[in-house]
Amino acid sequence: MRLLKLPSWFFGLLKALTFFLFVRIIYLLLRKRSFSTRFNSVILIAFLFYHVIYRKGAKRIKRNISLIRPDLNEKEINQGAWRLAKTIARSWAAMLGNEFTSMEEVTRKVEVKNPEILLKRYNEGEKIIATAVHVGPVDEMIGIIPLFGIRVYVPAEAINPEWLFKLMMRLRLRFGDIIFEPVKKGKILSNASRHLADGRIVVLVIDVTRKDGNSGVVCKIGNANARFSVGAIKLALEQKAVIIPVFPSLTDDNKSQVVIGSPFELIETGDVKKDIENNTRRLIEEVYAPHIQENCYSWLRLLWSDLEPTETNTT
Repeated sequence: MRLLKLPSWFFGLLKALTFFLFVRIIYLLLRKRSFSTRFNSVILIAFLFYHVIYRKGAKRIKRNISLIRPDLNEKEINQGAWRLAKTIARSWAAMLGNEFTSMEEVTRKVEVKNPEILLKRYNEGEKIIATAVHVGPVDEMIGIIPLFGIRVYVPAEAINPEWLFKLMMRLRLRFGDIIFEPVKKGKILSNASRHLADGRIVVLVIDVTRKDGNSGVVCKIGNANARFSVGAIKLALEQKAVIIPVFPSLTDDNKSQVVIGSPFELIETGDVKKDIENNTRRLIEEVYAPHIQENCYSWLRLLWSDLEPTETNTT
C-alpha cells in the first residue's frame, strides 16, 4: 500500500496551528483567574514541558549555568535549572491576564528601589535609555516605569509567527503612557532616536545576540563567552543620552524586585567603533555580569542560547 507523502509546508502549518490553539486555549481558560491560579497552572505545564517534551532544553540550561557559575555543584545546578523553568512559567503566567491594576497593587507586589535616580534625570529633561538584561521579571519592569508618570517607548523585535507577537504585545502590562512598537531590523535605533527627541525614556533589553553570525560584542560571564547587542551603547553615543541600568530580579519569597542603578559612565576616545565595543563590554562585564551570575536561575536566555567556554573562544 502506497502512503500519501505530504509536503513539508503542511507539517509546518499543522505545527503552527497546534501551537496557536494551545496558547489560545490556555489564555481563554486562565485570563480571568487569579494570578496564583495562573501561575500554578503554567507551572504544571512547564513541568511537563521541561521533563517530558524539552529534555534537550533542560540539558542546555544546565550546561550554561555550569559555565557562568563554575562554583556550583551538580545538585545546585539542577536546582537552578528547575528554578529557571519556573521563572519562564511565571513570565507567561504574568502575561496571561494583567497582574497589576493600580499603583497600590504594584507597591504591594513589587519592591522598587531608587526610583528617584530615574525621576530626577527625567524631570531635568535628559535623554534617557533604561537598559536591562533578560533576567527576572522584565515584563513587570517595563510596566512599572510608566506608573511613575514617565513617558516610555519600548522597541520590540518582531517575532514569527506574527499572531504570537501581537498576542504577546496585547498581554503585556500597559499602564500609563507607554508605546510598544514592533520594529524591523535596521530601524530600531532610528525609531528610538525619534522618541528620545520627543522626551520619552527608551527601554532596551540588551541580551545575547543570535548565535548565527558575528554581530554584537563578545563578553565574558564566569567561564562563558557570549555575544551581546551593541544597540544601547550606540544609541547613547549618537544621541548624547544617559544610560541608566535597571536590575529586575525575583526574591526568595517569589516577590518581584526592580532596582534602578546609577547612571553608566560612557568612555569616549574619538574612535566610535572601539568606543561602542569597549563600552558594551564594560556594561556587560562590570555592571550586568554580577547580576546575571547572582540571578542565573532567572536569565531566560539560558534556555535558547548555547554559551561558549572562554578557553575555546578567543575572539
